[in-house]
Amino acid sequence: DIADVLAFALDVTCIRSEATLEHLVRTQNDGTSTRMPSRILRQTFEPSVLIREQDFVGVGSLVDALLALRRDCFEAAMRSVRAVIDATLMVGDDPALAYTLFVASLESLSQASERRQSGQTWDFYDGRKRKVFDSAIAEADLSPDQARIVRDAVLQVDQLSLRRRFIEFTLEHVGPDYYRQSAADAIRPIRERDLPHALALAYDFRSRNVHALEALAPEMWAVADGADTMRWEDRSALSLEGMNRLCRHVITTFIQKGPKEIDLTFGWKANAHLTLD
Repeated sequence: DIADVLAFALDVTCIRSEATLEHLVRTQNDGTSTRMPSRILRQTFEPSVLIREQDFVGVGSLVDALLALRRDCFEAAMRSVRAVIDATLMVGDDPALAYTLFVASLESLSQASERRQSGQTWDFYDGRKRKVFDSAIAEADLSPDQARIVRDAVLQVDQLSLRRRFIEFTLEHVGPDYYRQSAADAIRPIRERDLPHALALAYDFRSRNVHALEALAPEMWAVADGADTMRWEDRSALSLEGMNRLCRHVITTFIQKGPKEIDLTFGWKANAHLTLD
């Protein structure tokens, strides 16, 4: 856990496998992949990152805030942190899955207080809601084609509500410093007015990968060269590096602003809510 938190807070790589580390931080292509992780993410895989003493002060503050979170928020934050770290480790091997994990890290936080089951097909839709709609369809004596149209419309509306919640949550946790201080060293940082549309695009990319296994367009990683944004259909879109920086900012804001209280009723031994590797 502390390795993931350190990697998250410092934007570095912290893993046990030396061979994997050498593969990720290489500065020249070793012939095993056409994608260079160090060219996709600007700092994460730099072979010589200088960590200053004040950086550890920031890590300490983050850890203090993380440990003080209400238990359910702590678990949600840790899952999101792990998702970000897992995403960074696979940017070279599977950019589409890495992008999906970045989006999922924020989407999971947006649903931390009210998780809803959703699925690609009607069989995986929330069981209680499904019974209501199926009962209404049966009462209306709809034909199979009419029933399919209604069910598809319900799934589409539910999917749109999930996307809206993801966008609203993310925007609520983006502060002015994201566009100013933290963007000082960024390459082509996104503008505030472009972020809502870029988030909608990011969620669409995530959905295409999850539901149709579509690959991420090469423009989003192959020629990004560490920039936060790329042009997509004449609009700004977040690259993998852009998602990386955004996720770290939003999750950190969530940790700092989350409810701080001790749950005296939590059963530490009986409830292993976090799956440890």
